[in-house]
Amino acid sequence: MACPTHIVQGWNGSYFDKVLLCDLRMQYQVGHLAGEICPHPHPAFSNHFTIIDMNGIHDVTLDFCSCMQKRPFAMQLQGSWLFPAMDTEPCTAITTAALEQFQMLTFMGKILAYEYYHSLVHLTNNTGVMAPSDNFDAFIRVVREWSFIRLLKRAGMGNDHGRWKAAKPGSCTMECLACPCPGINIPDYVDPEGPNAWEHMLYIDQHFGDFNWQKNVSQGDTLLHKIKDAMPKASDHEYQFERFMALLPRDNIVKWTKMVEDWEVDRTKPNPFARTVASKTEATMHLQLSQEDAQDEMAGLDGDALHAMSLKAMISQGIQLESSQQRISHLNKELGAHSTDLQRAQVLEKSNRLCHSIELWFVVQEDNGLSFPAYSLPLYLPSSILLAHPCDKTIPTAVLV
Repeated sequence: MACPTHIVQGWNGSYFDKVLLCDLRMQYQVGHLAGEICPHPHPAFSNHFTIIDMNGIHDVTLDFCSCMQKRPFAMQLQGSWLFPAMDTEPCTAITTAALEQFQMLTFMGKILAYEYYHSLVHLTNNTGVMAPSDNFDAFIRVVREWSFIRLLKRAGMGNDHGRWKAAKPGSCTMECLACPCPGINIPDYVDPEGPNAWEHMLYIDQHFGDFNWQKNVSQGDTLLHKIKDAMPKASDHEYQFERFMALLPRDNIVKWTKMVEDWEVDRTKPNPFARTVASKTEATMHLQLSQEDAQDEMAGLDGDALHAMSLKAMISQGIQLESSQQRISHLNKELGAHSTDLQRAQVLEKSNRLCHSIELWFVVQEDNGLSFPAYSLPLYLPSSILLAHPCDKTIPTAVLV
């Protein structure tokens, strides 16, 4: 018998039921070619053998060869495309087809060994009444050995026992063509063992090796897709760049171009694209305005003591209100025909609260609540503004910051 994992059914008088090949007295012989009869068969240990295949878990009656020129039992199983779970007295084996299928599923679908094995259990008997014997530990052990052997094969060490025993850590990893490598795709003077090299430590297992291989073979398609996406936009970017360059002084253009060209030749020179001035965040501006308020109060220079809110605090609150306007405007644009009543109510409530906050801010902006007769209403002509309402010298600085 050359197909020990085939599933057969027999008529039990009422319906077709699954029948084990071992119950039909079928013997599976290893160590010989298919169809040959072994003169000295050796039954499996405890006369019980389990084969895990893609279509389930099978109990078979297996015989080893014990002829004079016999090979080790593990090698006899490997000759029949069965990977044994043990070297001595094996009683469980997995077909190479099942191992290849599991490896591909775990690469592409991130299927765990537990999920794959129990899928085979349900394929064997989905009722849970007559579940096969538990061979999960043996399956895990074989998967690890199989992965290691495949790793050695990809590294060219599969048939050289002395070489893989002397292999250093990392010598079997699949190199990524896009990763920086001194002398290949980055200059030799770049030190890969720099002070921050610990930040780029990579723990590559077989999943990352497969990922790097897929990335390497798809470089052509990836670059072609990026070129097709970039070409239509290249002319527009070039036009915008030329308009921008026309507004800059000629001397600065020459100076900056030379800085970029020098940096592209020698990366040890200052990077012209690196930020030299730290950008200010909204929190930084609030802190700076609060510190200036505190300094003015300590120095007795607070010109806004008669107001409910200082000038800098009013500017800070105005910035917060402006940010709230932008956020609520974005939320309002996201509302569509299929938005729920709860979503619409939440946006409306936020808008109402913002409207109330802005009205209070407008009250703070007003000088006072007194009403003037028509003949007393200030017209704020240029000749009278500076005399009647001198400008606070800190206003331009506070607004620009």
